Parts: sequence; C-alpha cells; structure tokens
Amino acid sequence: MDNNGVFSADLIISTLMVMIITTGMIHMASERMDIAHDFDKLSKTRQLSEKIASTINKVDASPGQGIYIKMPDTLGNSSNYMVSVNSSGVFIMIDGMKGKSAIYPIIISNGVNEGPILMYPGKTYLIQNNPGKTKIIFINEI
Repeated sequence: MDNNGVFSADLIISTLMVMIITTGMIHMASERMDIAHDFDKLSKTRQLSEKIASTINKVDASPGQGIYIKMPDTLGNSSNYMVSVNSSGVFIMIDGMKGKSAIYPIIISNGVNEGPILMYPGKTYLIQNNPGKTKIIFINEI
C-alpha cells in the first residue's frame, strides 16, 4: 500500500501468482491420491483373478477335488465388479477396466451350460473337477 491506502500492482500480481501455484499443487496432490486409490483397487482385482485361476488349476490336477471360494463384497471401495470364467482364463471387469489371468485350457461348466460362468460379489462358489473321463471344471454357486 502506498500512503493513500491503494494496493500496488506488485502485491496484486504476487497474490494472484501464489493462488495459481497453490491451486495447481492441490490439483496435483488430488490426482496422485486418485492414482494410488486406483492402483490399490487394481492390485486387489489382480490378486482375486490369480486366486481363482490358481484354484481352477489346482482342481484340474486332482480328479474329484472341489474347493470353495468366497468372493469378496468389495474390491477397493467398489462393489461393482464381475468375474467371468471361460476355457481360456479368468476375466474381471471393474469400473470399466478389464483384467485377465490365464488358466490351463479346459471345459468350464455350471452343470447346465458350458461357456462363460459369471461370479458375483459376496457369493460363495464350489469349483469342482468332474471325476469322470471327460475333463470338465464345474463352478456352482452355493
């Protein structure tokens, strides 16, 4: 301020610059937090798909064996996910993203239909090998 109480142009410009820099830093921090949140959700999604694929491969190796698997209610903070299992792998769709874990090629069935079997959050499934000559993995909701 000068003697008449008027703000100088330097003070106004420097205040404006500080506000712009502060806003940019807050925006960057917010984006980094969102990235960390997405990374956590995707890593949990990957762990689940690997767990299901590993279970299918274990059951495939032992005729007549069955393993129960409980699907989590949420992955990260999202309960909006779906798992699809077919003869080539385990696919998980979550918030518009899709991931895959490979399995040994085998026929997947729910006892009625062969093909993609859908698994939903919060449900329990029995993954079981057909003890007969035909190698089929049955995935049934309990």
